[in-house]
Amino acid sequence: AMWLLSSSENFQSRTLSECPPMQILANVLYAEALLFLDGASRTGESALLMAQALEQTRQVHMEVLNALTKTWPLELASQRFQETFLTLDAVAKATPSSEIHVALCRCSESLEWLVPFVEEMDPQQGIEAVLYLYETCGREEGLREFEDALFGKVQWKALEGVPGRPKSNSDCQAQTVLSHLLGYGDGSLAVPKFLLFLPAAPPEAEQQFYSLVFKSLASKTLSVDFMALGSTRSPPIALNECQKSLIQAQVLKIHNYPLGYEGPRFLISSARLLESLERVQSLIQAFEQPSPSCASHLETAVANWWHMVFGEGEQLPIRADDDRLPVFARMADGPSGFSRTRMPKSSDYLSWAAIGLDGS
Repeated sequence: AMWLLSSSENFQSRTLSECPPMQILANVLYAEALLFLDGASRTGESALLMAQALEQTRQVHMEVLNALTKTWPLELASQRFQETFLTLDAVAKATPSSEIHVALCRCSESLEWLVPFVEEMDPQQGIEAVLYLYETCGREEGLREFEDALFGKVQWKALEGVPGRPKSNSDCQAQTVLSHLLGYGDGSLAVPKFLLFLPAAPPEAEQQFYSLVFKSLASKTLSVDFMALGSTRSPPIALNECQKSLIQAQVLKIHNYPLGYEGPRFLISSARLLESLERVQSLIQAFEQPSPSCASHLETAVANWWHMVFGEGEQLPIRADDDRLPVFARMADGPSGFSRTRMPKSSDYLSWAAIGLDGS
């Protein structure tokens, strides 16, 4: 769809003439994705794209159109758009206000990349953002510009994280993540509508994806219980002794080989967060009183298992194959499976979806 819509007008005209359903479905699919970013508006870009698709449909001779609908899901695409529009409109109206928590660990990294995302959260629209910043190197250097940029726009709290995070890894250590999660269970932290854990220095492709997620949050259209936000998955490898110990102790009930995205990079809803606190508590106990096999392996033991901490199945599908996720999150942007593969450094889909077709 994005390949067609980002091509020249002449090429799109030829496609519409030679294969109308392809061009029409491209508009409808992208219009559905934009509903999650702009909200269910009758005057926004999504509505314009849908109107364009309907106009293109009317240009096709009725006999040809009847034949095409037998092989192309034109009616299904239109129905999905209407159902999504009504659903998201109801979700937004049922959410007059919400609080979004964003947590990350930092060791001198610049957080300028985060500023435009957090600025999407508009308190006047009922979206309150709270940023939990765990300093893992015992200092708060390089935050002056970050503070100035977000002054009066977002609450943020500097906290002390687990020291010694390797510079090559910008994720929080597991113990910091679990301790933060437990704060929602003991009442020290107010439970938000959504909680996001992010790395301090994400790759460009992930930043593009985060942009879409924050736009959806700002539009009050996001309705998922859990979504992995990373871009790297590990290949199947033999379980280490610590992981076997955690399984035997029923800390995490695993009956199949676990596969998921690497690192604590995720979005979780308030309901799923509260449902997961018992597993969080069990893992914290495992960290505080580790078995001999886990003394030095706890971090690696849960590195790819965060989805199971939050009640997902052992083998989390890649986002492109997960039909529980909104359309904008299901891009097939390249290999996202084994051998530490990543989405490409740049992405037509993510770039266009982030800035809009008109470049604004």
